[in-house]
Amino acid sequence: MSLGPPPLPTPTALVALERWLDATCAEVQQLAQATSLHSLGPWDALLHRCHLVPPPADLRAARFAALALPQGVPPEELRATMQVIARLGAQRLTAIQTAAPQSTGHHGALGARCGVLRSRLLALVDVQGAHYDKTVRPPTRPGGGLGSIFARARTSAAVDPWASVRWQSAVTLECVSCGAPQEAALEFTCQRCRNVLFREEDGWD
Repeated sequence: MSLGPPPLPTPTALVALERWLDATCAEVQQLAQATSLHSLGPWDALLHRCHLVPPPADLRAARFAALALPQGVPPEELRATMQVIARLGAQRLTAIQTAAPQSTGHHGALGARCGVLRSRLLALVDVQGAHYDKTVRPPTRPGGGLGSIFARARTSAAVDPWASVRWQSAVTLECVSCGAPQEAALEFTCQRCRNVLFREEDGWD
């Protein structure tokens, strides 16, 4: 009876996880930035891979208009996807540490590396979200000197759509077992059936 391929040696597994995280984040960023309101097909396919349900078309169109986004998806959609990536990465890191507790614990040879990687996963949504915002946010209008810059900042702060961006309630994570929606951000146990909202094999390879 086959037991499957042998597990990777711990250092190799950590390298593979780091490379997977780099490549997956780059894939999502690139696709998100290349998407527009009229080319949502590939982006929505990616959302479905993550068991994320896109918002209704009319609300989505209003969101694009409110943020003045000629290119790129609304930032909350990017953040929801990164939340799933962070969860998958944390699951894989936990599996690596469980398989080699001596070397990956606090006093192990790989403990510090695992700690840095876990910290990166915890901050992934904020870091990747901030990078995305900086990339797709429409540029400010030039001209007028320093005084006019501050004057515009004071008068436009309240109406700048990016100043009050909210990340919640744009896309919904669905339970792969019963289809119930995620009830709270960063909660990955279904409140209806008590199963995990998604399984690792259902997401990215």
